[in-house]
Amino acid sequence: METRVYTEENDIPVAAASLRLGGLVAVPTETVYGLCANGLDAEAVAHLYEVKGRPEVKPLSLMVAGPAEIEKYAEHIPPAAFILAARFWPGPLTLVLEAKKDVVPSIVRAGKDTVGLRCPAHPLTLSLLERARLPLAGPSANPSGAPSPTTAQQVLAYFDGQIEGVIDGGECTLSRESTILDLTQKPFKILREGALAKEEIENALLSGVRLIGVTGGSGSGKTTVTQFLAAQGVLALDCDKIYHELLETNADMLAEIEARFPAVFKNGKRVCADRQSSVDELLASLPDAEPVVAVGDGAELFVRLCSEHGRENIKAAPSFLRYIKASAVAELALRGDCEKRDCVSLAPVYLRSPQAERERLERENAAKQN
Repeated sequence: METRVYTEENDIPVAAASLRLGGLVAVPTETVYGLCANGLDAEAVAHLYEVKGRPEVKPLSLMVAGPAEIEKYAEHIPPAAFILAARFWPGPLTLVLEAKKDVVPSIVRAGKDTVGLRCPAHPLTLSLLERARLPLAGPSANPSGAPSPTTAQQVLAYFDGQIEGVIDGGECTLSRESTILDLTQKPFKILREGALAKEEIENALLSGVRLIGVTGGSGSGKTTVTQFLAAQGVLALDCDKIYHELLETNADMLAEIEARFPAVFKNGKRVCADRQSSVDELLASLPDAEPVVAVGDGAELFVRLCSEHGRENIKAAPSFLRYIKASAVAELALRGDCEKRDCVSLAPVYLRSPQAERERLERENAAKQN
């Protein structure tokens, strides 16, 4: 077999026809030369494995013409795939996605559920992809274990007489393989760091998606919401988790918190933990004469019960300040509704557990009774 060398744009239709007929053609990219076959032709791909000496247990990536091709060969695609493709394609980034198994042959995927997609940044190869109207299975154009070629002459030294053709696009500019990013894992994982640095990928994701911070009370469902958002490809941060991690690791931050809130934090822990108390128990812990202001959605009921116990020093906050917020506590102090002007010494005393916790206990008690 004579291996043809294609050197001009006019040669591209001939190379495309060779690929459609099941032939093998080596192509230039910005990284290294690739050895390509029709990615939808299982027999052609099997021949590619044979010529390259590559074990069929190792999957192949598909070269595609651009981001619009992603949905042809992948499904359940996270938004990050389109963000990264728009930013780095054509370019040295391979995205691993969940494959459309009825479209991408099993031999390309090595029997796996995923497929790697890449759009190479070389004008001749992009022209070939557009002309062939096919995805190209394209590992590096070298026998397995040999150095990856960066010129057409190196490809010929490996495969002259074994493949139908090679497109001579000059020397590759980057001389390093593409970075492979697995978008099917959570968090996303770099399987091979190549010509595209990890930092560039992270910066593109941060600038291309909305960053959502999730916070809320104990048992409010933060973890569930964060996991759901992550499954949609959204970059979601559990703010409470980050806060607690910082408390455990950042001594400077902990010291600052304790300095500002000495009545609430001591030695890295809250002085007053959440608790569930009867009215009698709570009244026993509160001062008899000093003014006490109740906040929260149970404040009005609590004050009424306190009045029945003769504790007139306990008052409910105004309705617009009744719900527990830092701004509400500060407003109370400024309005003079609380004689204790040192706001940082105010500590919350919760009258009941969070609703989610109460519902969980009710379900557990009901299950025990049944």
